[in-house]
Amino acid sequence: VIVVSGIASVYMSKKLFEEDDQLTAVLIAAMVGTNFYFYIFMKEIMTELPYLFLSVTAILLFRKYSGSRDLRPFWLILPLAVSAAYFMRMIGITLYAAFVLALLLRVVTERERLLELKKLLLFSFFGILPFLIWTIRGQVYSQGVSTYSSIFTQADYYSSERGAIETGTLITRFFKNALLYTEAIPK
Repeated sequence: VIVVSGIASVYMSKKLFEEDDQLTAVLIAAMVGTNFYFYIFMKEIMTELPYLFLSVTAILLFRKYSGSRDLRPFWLILPLAVSAAYFMRMIGITLYAAFVLALLLRVVTERERLLELKKLLLFSFFGILPFLIWTIRGQVYSQGVSTYSSIFTQADYYSSERGAIETGTLITRFFKNALLYTEAIPK
């Protein structure tokens, strides 16, 4: 599954950029396929490569359907794609936020605002539904164990006695982690 996901990720990375420029698509696929960490994850049983495949596929599907007049992808295909990425790795919820933001921008900038608004509302509802169900299920069945949401709101992950995080500290944590990503990604 890991190797197939890795190979499929390279292919989907190429497909994502083919519409813009064939050379760019080949270069991006080559960079993905020859990345040092890519090979490390290829030989480990971890969720990184399945998540990469699912997230790139979701982005490709969003790109394909965002200009469409068909509303079906916004209550079925796209919510399923985002949910699959989310259920593989929790960070997949950011795809939901990115798609909602992109659809919101389309409502503001496109001529057919009513159509774009329908897409936004359909995707917003059906996209968040699996996340909410999974979160509620986690809260109901957690019975004394940490859940994703409880870990996210803890002041210190390693010490639950410190209680919940304050809003200001949560915002600081966001920027601190964003800085770490901007340093780590180029490496």
